[in-house]
Amino acid sequence: MSRQGYSDARVGDRAGQLAALVGYRLRGPATFARVKARSFQRARAALEAHRGSARGPGRLVDVGAGQWLANAKGFAALGWNVLAVDPEIPPQSLVDVPPFVKAVGLQRALKTAVGEVLLRRSFDAEFHAHTGLRIAHARVRVARTGSESLPLQPGSIDVVISDNVFEHLKDVVGVIEELARVLKPGALAFITIHPFTALSGGHHPSTFHHGSQDRFVPAIPPWDHLREHRHPSGVYLNRWRAPRFRAAFEPHFETLTWESLREGEALLTPALEAELGDYSRDELLTGKIVFVGRRRSAV
Repeated sequence: MSRQGYSDARVGDRAGQLAALVGYRLRGPATFARVKARSFQRARAALEAHRGSARGPGRLVDVGAGQWLANAKGFAALGWNVLAVDPEIPPQSLVDVPPFVKAVGLQRALKTAVGEVLLRRSFDAEFHAHTGLRIAHARVRVARTGSESLPLQPGSIDVVISDNVFEHLKDVVGVIEELARVLKPGALAFITIHPFTALSGGHHPSTFHHGSQDRFVPAIPPWDHLREHRHPSGVYLNRWRAPRFRAAFEPHFETLTWESLREGEALLTPALEAELGDYSRDELLTGKIVFVGRRRSAV
């Protein structure tokens, strides 16, 4: 998906980065299942609103499907023919392991292994509890590839979804053009973006939260990545802002909804807002952007 290297941190810092990520994952599968279930339910509701039903049949692509394959398996359980696209989809057999490590690097492979060995079964059970869908044995096709060149025929896909991926892409416009190529005219795109200007937009693990906004206090200074940036996450981020994303989608998609999900309001003091005067209050408090678009008809 044309992401740059996972970590650009100094070699001496990478063990700490891995430990932070593993610790974040080990907070419990219930946390991750709840987050992924919310994302899936938003996508499901969008399909119901704009297609009349969230159920298949039909062809759906999950761009940046991730380790859990939660959205992909959720829609497969609803009767869709699903292709999950991500270079880091976990190995499906022992034969897959060496090329997977070679492709993603040891650090990413270790993080994936921790999730698969320790958390997968509990995650699937919790996802079922939140959605009513049994995803443990849902079948999806996988493509361990980037998203700039999808193994699909033009105009062959009914729906594309993508959850928290576009902020990590190097070639955003190229991926949008490829999605437009494979989607049928009038087909839907459901894209969630985690903007760089958000409280958690720097992707430091301590800024990710799933509880009450009023009680949440990150372990690093709020919006550190927009200020002194003393606590880099080491994750590649393209740093695009919301208007740039929207302008990139516009040539290929009619915007049906462009929704901002808020975070961090209790932490944005007047002094901090003044310090971050290059960014609007709305930008700083937008934790997620949810874009639903319809593929424009070919000219």
